[in-house]
Amino acid sequence: MPGFAAARQNWEAPVSSSCAVEWFFLKLQRLSRGLKKWSQRKVGNVRSQLAVAKEILHRLEIAREMRDLSQGEEWLRRKLKLHCLGLASLERTFARLRSRVLYLQEGDANTTFFHQHARYRKKKKFIAKFINEGQTIVSQQKKLETATVFYDTLLGTAEDREFTFDLPMFHSKSLDLSSLDMPFTMEEVWATVKDMPLDKATGPDGFTGRFYSSCWDIIRDDVLEALHAVCRGHVSKFRLLNSDFITLLPKKTEALMVKDYRPISFVHSFANAQLPLHLSWPSQAMQGRFPDCDCKVAAKLPSWKRPPSPLLNKAGRLVVVKSVLTAVTIHLLIAWDLPKWVIKAIEKIRRGFLWKGQEQANGGNSLVSWRQVQSPLCFGGLGVLDLELLSWALRVDISVGSGATMLFWSDRWLHGKTVAELAPNLIKLIPKRVVKRHTVSQALENRSWVSDIQGALTVRVLVDYLLIWDLVEGFTLQPEVPDQYRWKLSSSGVYSSKTAYRAMFVGSIKFSPCKRIWKSWAPPNCKFFTWLAINNRCWTSDRLAKHGLPHQPACPFCDQDVESIHHILTACVFSREVWTWVLRKLNLTVVTPHASSRFNSQASRLLRKGLRKGFNSLVILVSWELWKHRNACVFEGARPHLQLVLTTVASEGLLWCRAGASGIQELLLRTVPGP
Repeated sequence: MPGFAAARQNWEAPVSSSCAVEWFFLKLQRLSRGLKKWSQRKVGNVRSQLAVAKEILHRLEIAREMRDLSQGEEWLRRKLKLHCLGLASLERTFARLRSRVLYLQEGDANTTFFHQHARYRKKKKFIAKFINEGQTIVSQQKKLETATVFYDTLLGTAEDREFTFDLPMFHSKSLDLSSLDMPFTMEEVWATVKDMPLDKATGPDGFTGRFYSSCWDIIRDDVLEALHAVCRGHVSKFRLLNSDFITLLPKKTEALMVKDYRPISFVHSFANAQLPLHLSWPSQAMQGRFPDCDCKVAAKLPSWKRPPSPLLNKAGRLVVVKSVLTAVTIHLLIAWDLPKWVIKAIEKIRRGFLWKGQEQANGGNSLVSWRQVQSPLCFGGLGVLDLELLSWALRVDISVGSGATMLFWSDRWLHGKTVAELAPNLIKLIPKRVVKRHTVSQALENRSWVSDIQGALTVRVLVDYLLIWDLVEGFTLQPEVPDQYRWKLSSSGVYSSKTAYRAMFVGSIKFSPCKRIWKSWAPPNCKFFTWLAINNRCWTSDRLAKHGLPHQPACPFCDQDVESIHHILTACVFSREVWTWVLRKLNLTVVTPHASSRFNSQASRLLRKGLRKGFNSLVILVSWELWKHRNACVFEGARPHLQLVLTTVASEGLLWCRAGASGIQELLLRTVPGP
C-alpha cells in the first residue's frame, strides 16, 4: 500500500525516552499523527476534493468547445469524470451513515430534512439532565458527581474479612506458583494478541486488535519491552497506556435517571492486551490442580472395555457410561468443585465412548444431541447424568444457622413465604445488597428493617408495609434454638442430591413412550434401537439425503417410496404384511398398524393390562428384525423375503422367552384374543 513504508520508518525512528512504557506511548502517538496526515493527503475532505475536480472538469469542457484537447488533457478529463462519480458515491454514503435514514432517494442527501435529522442524532449523544431523588440536575459538574456516586454505591466497597481459612488444616499440597514471577514470553504475548477482537471499538489511542495482529512483526519488540517494564514495577508512566473512555448508553428511549444508562468503557489497546495475560497465568497454574481427572475416568475401564471397544455395542457402552464413568466422576465431584473445563473433558470421554467406542467422537458420530442424552428417561433421554447439574446438586446443602443466618428479605420465614411474595411492591424499594445481607435477627432488632426501605411510599407500598408490620410484630425470636431449614422437594423434608437433580428438569416435556421402551423386556441393544427409531435418528435414506451422503433412491422393501424409519417399520407394504402375519398368528389383528399409524399408546389400550407388557416386547422384537432385514438388503445385497423375516421373528422370540421374556411367552400361550 502506498505510504506504508513511510509509516514503518516513522515507527522505527528513535524516541527520546529511557522508559519502555513512555517509549511505546510516544511511538503510538507519533504513528497516530502520521496516519492522520496520510489520511488528509490521500482521502482528505471529500467535499473539497469533489469541488476541485468539478472545477477542473468544467474548465476542460469549456476548452473542448473552443479547440481540440490534447491527448493528456483528454485523459485527464476522463479520469476526472470517474473520480467525480466515485467521490459523489462516497459523499452519499457518508450522508446516509450520518443520518441513519436508509430510505433517502437520489438527490435527497443534501435536503433540509437530512440536515435536521443529522443534527438531531448528534443532539441525542448529549445527556441534557439527570433526575435524582426528585431533583433535576443540569450542570455538567453535578451530573458527573451524580453518576459517580450512583456507580460507587452500586459497586460497593471492599470490606475486611473477619474470618479466614486455615489452609494447612486441609492437608492440601501447595502449588508451585514461581512461574507467575517469570517475565512474559513472546509466544504468550502473541497468543493473547491473536485472541484480541479485531474490530472492537477503539480506546483513547485509536488502535484496535487488527493493528496489533497485522503489524506484529514490526511492533512486537516494543510491546514486549513495555510489558516487561510494567512487570518489573516501572509503573510511574503506566498511566499513559492505562487510560480509557467511559460513555453512557441509554437503555430506553426516555432515559432520565442514571440507572437508565449502561456504562461502556473503551480501554487503551495496550491495557486491553495486558489484562488477559495477567488473568491467564493463575488459570494456567490452577489447571495443574486437576491434571489427571479425565485420565482417572478413562483408566477405570478394564482393558477390554477401553476405547476402541469393538466387543461392546452402544447399549453395552451405555451401561459402562452410566455406571463406571459416572460413578468415578461423582466421587470426584463430592470431594472437589471441579472447574468447567475438567467437566467438559470428562464429558468428551463419555460422549466419545458411547457413540464411537473411542475417547473422541466427531459431531457426525453423535446420532442424538448430548443434551438430550443427558435427560432422564421420562423426558426422552438415556438417563446419563449431566455432570454440571450434578455438581450443583451435590454442592447444594441446607445449612442450619444459629438464628442470625436466616435472611429477612429473601428467606421463607414468614408462614413459609418470603417478603417478596407477601409484599411485592415493598421489596422493590429495598436495595439488593441489603436483601442479600440483612438477617432476621438484625432486622427485628429495634425494627431496623424499616430503615432498609428507600424510595417513595406509594399507596400500594404502604399497604404492603402495614402487612409486613403486622406479621413481624407478632414474631418472637428464640436465641437458643437454631434455625432449621426444610427441603420442600422431598416428603421427609431432608435434602437429597437426587431430588435437587430432578428439580432441575422441572418443566421438561414428558416422553410418552418411555415406559413402553425401557420397562419392557428386551435386550438393551434392541431398546436402544427403538429409542433411536422413535427420535428418527436411524441412518435411513431420508436422513442421509439431508446430510448429502450416498443413499438408496427408494425403499429396499417395496422400491416405491422414499425410505424413512417410519416407512420401514410400519408404512411399507412389506412391513405391514409382516405385522399382519405375526399379529394374526397371536389373535391380535385388532392392533395391526396401518400406513399412517405410528408406535403409540393406542394399540396398548386395545389390550387388557396383562398383555400390554408382552405386546410392547413384541413390537420391539418385530421392529428389530425388520431393521436387520433392511440392513441385509442394503449392505449385503439380499432381497426382501417375507418367510425369512417371519422365521427369524419366531426363532428370536423363542430365545427371548427362554431368557426371561414372560410377556411374550404369555402371548404365545394364549388362545383367546383379549377384549
